[in-house]
Amino acid sequence: MNRLIEIRSYKLKHGSGSMFHNLVSNQSIPLLGEWGMEVVAYGQSLHDPDSYYLMRAYNDLDHLNSS
Repeated sequence: MNRLIEIRSYKLKHGSGSMFHNLVSNQSIPLLGEWGMEVVAYGQSLHDPDSYYLMRAYNDLDHLNSS
């Protein structure tokens, strides 16, 4: 089965990486799950704590666009 993976990257304000991670972990990820979105991975970058990534999977481009 072919899947489409969306990779989002964020450059955050200096010093806000930990706070952003807490918000994503405690609020965004549960909401995305309730909305039926499949989160593959997320977290702070290994090279910069104020860089962040979010990866989501979709069945195809139509699924991504409708989400």
